[in-house]
Amino acid sequence: MPKKTGYNNTSRPNSKTTNFEKRWGISARELAQSENVKTQSIHQRVHLYGTPFQRAKKPTPYEANFGKTIFELACEIGYHPHTVKQRIQNHNNPYHESAWTGPKWNSNDDWRTDPKWCKIKRWLMPQHPDYSKYFSD
Repeated sequence: MPKKTGYNNTSRPNSKTTNFEKRWGISARELAQSENVKTQSIHQRVHLYGTPFQRAKKPTPYEANFGKTIFELACEIGYHPHTVKQRIQNHNNPYHESAWTGPKWNSNDDWRTDPKWCKIKRWLMPQHPDYSKYFSD
């Protein structure tokens, strides 16, 4: 019989409690499925940051200054994320209103459906102990 190659889906229910599950209260497989990432990346988070609930080493500049991702700011204001970036770069304020009264550029493409701009995951997950320190949802 030839060897099986490729990814084998071994998502059979596991009745044993792993050390990961004992320590963090959720299995790495369940957390990976909820985050839509591989299980190895959850273990890598523990290795790099000490907790599986932290997605990045530090917050983005937008999260650090305004407590929201660039996508959340853009949705709140109603402008494209690139416009919000330019406002922050030029005026240090994403809510700055221009004195321009001329016609505005309109596009039929909705940027909210473009995967390039729809990265709404924050650097910390709500289960992280320091989440409330950084975000006041």
